[in-house]
Amino acid sequence: VAFLEECRLPEAVWAPPGLRGRPWPRTPRNLGALGCFPPVVVDVGTVYTKVGFAGSKLPSVLLCNHQILDRSTEIVGLGLFTDDADALKDFFLKAVFGTLRADPRRHPVLLCLSLFQSGRHSESKYYERVRLVEETLQTGLGVPLVVGCHSACLALFSNRRHTGVVVDIGLGITRAIPVIRGNVCVEGVFVQTVGAANCTNYLLEVLREREDLGSLTPPSEQLTGYQVMMLVKLTKEEH
Repeated sequence: VAFLEECRLPEAVWAPPGLRGRPWPRTPRNLGALGCFPPVVVDVGTVYTKVGFAGSKLPSVLLCNHQILDRSTEIVGLGLFTDDADALKDFFLKAVFGTLRADPRRHPVLLCLSLFQSGRHSESKYYERVRLVEETLQTGLGVPLVVGCHSACLALFSNRRHTGVVVDIGLGITRAIPVIRGNVCVEGVFVQTVGAANCTNYLLEVLREREDLGSLTPPSEQLTGYQVMMLVKLTKEEH
């Protein structure tokens, strides 16, 4: 706590009381101040997980969650972490510290939080699962410090801004999140259950109707349905 107070951002970083029972932890201005080992930034989504060291322009690792654990194990469902502590420990050990080849006992963790995923889950339940993740990292893996901050705020902070509207396009959900002086404006958050997967499926349907899928691959190649989907996804992202 003393470290966070010392490296605090301007006073406006405190979140409004309606967002949670206690204010967000202050995000350190110099995340490497704990020592020579840079903090690890972790963003766990419903399907993909992005991991990297603080200060990097891009994530070091982009993984599909199902590549790490068994397909029957869902780490995040509609923004809510699983309550299986063993699965969380195994996941973070393999997906985060294993891929980065980092010792969890030496690197603090900055956890990207995304509260506004679905109205099915209460705020208290969401933070209960977040606390489980923090406890798993600190107790189970020996991480020296875990700091959670909303991904919308982090997106603005990384661009040296504290006010703006962040549009977060996920696989199945798109969110528009207004941030005012480092605070998420809860009343202004807009969530739409349309995401990147919908765009990919639409493009695939259009190509099928035009019978134009063959133009994406050489005639000699026989691709599976999954490979065709990934090819359409790549085409969408490039154009």
